[in-house]
This record gives sequence, structure tokens and C-alpha cells, in this order.
Amino acid sequence: MLPEYCCEPNRPCSPEILSELQRVCQQFQISIVAALIIAQDAPCAYPPSSAYLIDPNSSPKLMCQKNKSDSLGWPESSIAKRYAACQNDCDRENPTYADGTKVGALICMDAFDAADERCRRLLKDLSVSSVGVPEAVLCVPAASETVGPERVSRVWTHHCVIFANSYVKCDNTLGCSSFITRNGVEIKKSEFGSVAGKEDSIVTWDSDQDTG
Repeated sequence: MLPEYCCEPNRPCSPEILSELQRVCQQFQISIVAALIIAQDAPCAYPPSSAYLIDPNSSPKLMCQKNKSDSLGWPESSIAKRYAACQNDCDRENPTYADGTKVGALICMDAFDAADERCRRLLKDLSVSSVGVPEAVLCVPAASETVGPERVSRVWTHHCVIFANSYVKCDNTLGCSSFITRNGVEIKKSEFGSVAGKEDSIVTWDSDQDTG
């Protein structure tokens, strides 16, 4: 999974990014969820921040678009706009399936409002599966200086959550790592040093492994 893409103002990704990422998936035979801000052909002051499922064999799927506007989103931001918050039909194919695993996605702050209808629906759809049923996973691409495993677990207590963070300027005591939680317990975490600017860190998890 890739973290939330925080581009420079007025510098969204080229649409070719989807085919480029699919070539990576084909090379390594993997599927990824990526949150991207992609330039659009239609006139639009700010494109949406969108999560895609990209796999080796089929066209990228638009899963959802970010609904809540933070300091980088229109209309909340006055000087550092990167994207426009989605107003309607923010979920497309969400959840969907990747290699037999049910996968949902919510971008950053969209994932932490338990009273929100989208959260409530995915809380039900992605609850931890029974024995013998493939794991269901929530992917949270984020750019956050404050979210850590404890905050994720307060909402997603009975779920498997992969949190990928792109925020690189932060106080390490507040969070900033990428991590995986299952049933409210952190089972894997990236190193703070790599997330805080020295080099990229990738958190991986094999759902077939016994996590204890």
C-alpha cells in the first residue's frame, strides 16, 4: 500500500501514474492500494484525492475519494490547497476484492469518524472474518502528524487495518509511523527514523502468517 500523496500546490500527478504503478505490480506480482491526486481533463480547480486498487491483471479500480477537507483540501485551506473534498458518491468500488481478500479504503481523516455513515458501513463490511474465511483489510493511506495505533484501534477495534503514512515533519511522540493493527493490537510498525525523512520505509504483511 502507498501512503496519501501530498503534492505541491497545483502539481497533481499525471494520469499516466496509474499505468506506471500497474507495471510495478506486474513486475513483482503484487496488488496495491494507492491514494493519488490526479490531474483531470475536465476543467476543475482542484482534483479529488482518490484511492485506487491496482493489480497486475485488470484496470485500476477507483475505490473511493476523500470526503473530509483538512489543511490541504479545498474549501478548508486558503493557501495550500492540493485537492477538492468529495461531496457526493465518494465510495465507488469500496470494498472490493484483491486476490480473494476483501479490501476497503478510507483516506486519512475519513477513517476516524465512527459516527460517519461511510465508516459505519465499512466497520460492518470489514469486521474480522471467522476461521477459514479470508481476512478482510481496511487500507488507510494518510499524511498525518498525530495518528498512531491507539487512535486507529479506538474506531477499528475488531478489524485488520493497514495505515501508510507519508507525513515526514513531525514529533515522533505523536505518531508518524506506518503500521498494521489487528483486533486493536499493533502487529507491525515501521521505524520512525525512516518515516521522518532519512529513507522510505515499507511495511509488509503476509495475511497467511500466524500473527499470534
